Amino acid sequence: MANVEPWLAFGIQLQEEEPSGECMLALLDKETCVLFLQQYQEAIAAPNVRVAASLFMKQYARFTAVPLLYSMARYNTAMTVPIEACYFTNERKLAIDKHACKWTFCRSEQRAVWREQTIRQLFGELITPLILFLHEATNVRTDILWENVAVRIRSLYRKAIYIEKEGGIEWQDDIHFLGQAEGQVFHWPHNPLKELLSLGVDHSNRHVRKTCCMNYRLKKETKSTYCNVCPLNQK
Repeated sequence: MANVEPWLAFGIQLQEEEPSGECMLALLDKETCVLFLQQYQEAIAAPNVRVAASLFMKQYARFTAVPLLYSMARYNTAMTVPIEACYFTNERKLAIDKHACKWTFCRSEQRAVWREQTIRQLFGELITPLILFLHEATNVRTDILWENVAVRIRSLYRKAIYIEKEGGIEWQDDIHFLGQAEGQVFHWPHNPLKELLSLGVDHSNRHVRKTCCMNYRLKKETKSTYCNVCPLNQK
């Protein structure tokens, strides 16, 4: 039976009818993408669309990559989500038309094949196309966008392995696969996560980012600060 708990736990809204909001498929158009980012820029008080694009990708990865990878490792199930089923709401949440999605389940002897197919679909359908269009629309560097995805993924696995001490070998196997897979799995010339998923020896061993997500540039009432793992904060 399909388990929707991981998706709901990460703030996903699974809806019976077509959700309201901006369809993610529409963002694969440069003009629409720019207009959306201008609105997002205003909503989060970002200084420009480059910062908005970076921080949107960080939030989007939490709504897409994280629940799917969690569901894979914890329950050996996955929800296949086409990009046209995803809507970004006015409340800055991700709503999904669940009738456009389907569930897949793996058998233990076929898990490696199922995992690769599931991850290919995740990146090919939801992640990589959006990275390309955010870059095209704003000229934000793709390595920043990829690391924004990586920090969400790394946080998930660190918490599961070192803090919650998940017993299943799937957690270790899955993050190893993500770090070693060929670029074609991500629909990219090379593996964009290869150097970004190191967990360290425990949850207190922070992995300093290679790029800055530009979160410190948001206009805040208090003085803006760098993230704890920001490379600009290590000097």
